Amino acid sequence: MGASDQGRKRRYYAITDSGLAQLADQRRQWETATRTLGGLWGLTMPGTGAVAGA
Repeated sequence: MGASDQGRKRRYYAITDSGLAQLADQRRQWETATRTLGGLWGLTMPGTGAVAGA
């Protein structure tokens, strides 16, 4: 680890393969919930202009 201009050592982190898998799973769950609720409420999906759940 290198020292910053302030003299304190910096910490560098990297996501693990397990963390990437968990992130992908949670992203899928979030997208499912967003589509479901958007379809119920008649909302559009951000950036697409499409109606959620349609």
